[in-house]
Amino acid sequence: MATRTAQWLRACLLFCLLGSAVPVSIARSQESSPTNLLRNGSFESGQTGWNAVSGSLAISSQTAYDGEHSARVVAPDGSSGNVVQLISASPTSQYRLSGSVWSSKPSDYHSLEIQISFLTDNKRTEHFIRAIPDRAEHWERFSTAWLAPPAGTKAARVVLHVQPVGGNISSTVLFDGILLEEMRPPAPTPTATPTAATADVLINEVLTRPGTDWNKDGVIDRRDEWVELLITGGAVNLQGWKLDDGPGGSAPYRLEYSANYPGDHKVMLSSQTQLELNDAGDMVRLYRPDGSLADELTIPALDIDASLSRYPDGAKSLSTELV
Repeated sequence: MATRTAQWLRACLLFCLLGSAVPVSIARSQESSPTNLLRNGSFESGQTGWNAVSGSLAISSQTAYDGEHSARVVAPDGSSGNVVQLISASPTSQYRLSGSVWSSKPSDYHSLEIQISFLTDNKRTEHFIRAIPDRAEHWERFSTAWLAPPAGTKAARVVLHVQPVGGNISSTVLFDGILLEEMRPPAPTPTATPTAATADVLINEVLTRPGTDWNKDGVIDRRDEWVELLITGGAVNLQGWKLDDGPGGSAPYRLEYSANYPGDHKVMLSSQTQLELNDAGDMVRLYRPDGSLADELTIPALDIDASLSRYPDGAKSLSTELV
């Protein structure tokens, strides 16, 4: 009797275990995974899906990150090259943009970017990946964090952007493996949290075209431009640090702040720093007291009262939005 009872209990236990395994398997098969929305991001189908709105686009077989071909974006003298693809997008999804960049001489370029803009009926929200490779003739991969578009988003605009430092540039820039991944609810896992930059102090946000009297002097002018710093590491003494714009611009501004703590934001108006930032695009650089570069941001032409900021605070990915 005891043996039969034991056999019956073992059978029931086995049945329960097998029965419970079925719904678990079904649930896992229904989990969402990212879907790539871009057409021909590896450029194996020529220029299909892409449109050069400034400069030119050529398909290259010189080297490739993925497959046999890549895209060469060429900027006209004194201007920028921009190659675009427009995609339908939803405000309820999240998106991650990534791509690989190769350059025969990265120092020839003021900015190399992979950009995404979320478009609504009356607003454009932009995010930038500053995609300048660390060394020449080397493919480097770049990615944004998962991005949540604003309410009312109807489309996304992906741009491959090239801005040389001057005219008559003979070096080459190639793009390849461009992906725009969509993640529908549920939201992405915490592993998608953007990686913070490693510096203890970052240039977190910059406004170059003021439309508001930010310094409250009764006049809206260049003195209302501002730069925001973010303390990301431990307590740091900012005395002796210097803030500067692009080469040949304003004189560096020497900071006089004492101890600052993680999470502190320091907003400095142009009326304080005397930095004059160019509306058509500029650079802001932060130097430690020993003269080493702590951080820098390349700033494109911005709309009035639109800032370029790390999104979210301290992240590598950049966005522009009205303040």
